[in-house]
Amino acid sequence: MSKEPLRLTLREIGDTDFFKNSKMPRDVGSINEMDEKQFRKGVMNCIFSGRKDIPPDLVNRPIEWFDGYVSSFAVEDEKIKGLFLVRKNEEEELELILLQYIGKDSGKQMISMLRDSFRTAFSLYPDSTVVVIPRNTPESEGLSAKLFPGK
Repeated sequence: MSKEPLRLTLREIGDTDFFKNSKMPRDVGSINEMDEKQFRKGVMNCIFSGRKDIPPDLVNRPIEWFDGYVSSFAVEDEKIKGLFLVRKNEEEELELILLQYIGKDSGKQMISMLRDSFRTAFSLYPDSTVVVIPRNTPESEGLSAKLFPGK
């Protein structure tokens, strides 16, 4: 049984050890730097990776549905290998939709995308903005426990 989503403010995320002494990510960019074709290709790579918890309607969502500045992508060998997709929902919360990296050092690359995206969010949104982090798989539960222990 999956846990309820984790709800933290940007202030709480910024105060975690996860962001202290962190390096700037490499080969990570905001999805607003992509065109729709590149975005589609990245989404299809995630879908065809065999992951089972990808939202079924993700393939039909246009790039504009996501926050183009906070959402990010990672590149390896000149190919889009990772996506971190965030959308601003009706409650004005930042909702994490997908975090996936297919390639070498996937854990490190996902952390880079998270750091890059949250740094951007810190500059665009008030500290009181709520971030909704799903914990609907063993992987997402493990990642949230590692990054935000005790939450």
